[in-house]
Amino acid sequence: MSTLRSFRHRNFRILFAANFVSNIGTWAQGVAQAWLILELTDSGSYLGIVTALQFAPILFFGMSGGKIADKFNKRKVL
Repeated sequence: MSTLRSFRHRNFRILFAANFVSNIGTWAQGVAQAWLILELTDSGSYLGIVTALQFAPILFFGMSGGKIADKFNKRKVL
């Protein structure tokens, strides 16, 4: 199968497994955080505020990062 050809490489298999475990941990942390907020405050509004604040850095820095990536040499920026 040409679709799964990348799994022939050992380093990719390790990266895939590590990424899979990391994603599960991230999801578990998000669920635990939401549960904790609801247990402590009993307020959906606070839960919404905390969830929105999680994505604030992406909202604020995403567009400027894209602008920098488009304008300057990527090797020098990195």
